[in-house]
Amino acid sequence: MSSVFDSPDEFRLDRPRSELGRHVAFGWGIHFCIGAPLARLETRVVIEAVLERWPYIEFAGDAVRNDSFVLHGLTHLPLTVRRQP
Repeated sequence: MSSVFDSPDEFRLDRPRSELGRHVAFGWGIHFCIGAPLARLETRVVIEAVLERWPYIEFAGDAVRNDSFVLHGLTHLPLTVRRQP
């Protein structure tokens, strides 16, 4: 259980901005990533393009997490994508 984030293992696009500002994915302070604004913009453009092309996306199985100590995240996320419901 995380003391910082509500449901930290869920990918949720509806998280409040106040919660998003507490993550340290791009570092912190003088170690903050100079490319963070570009990475955020690229992510937004990709998500918008995917949702425009396939507006109906559903989970098609369980996500598999990466066990690496260095690189956190998912190694497998099965999805079903369709243009219409």
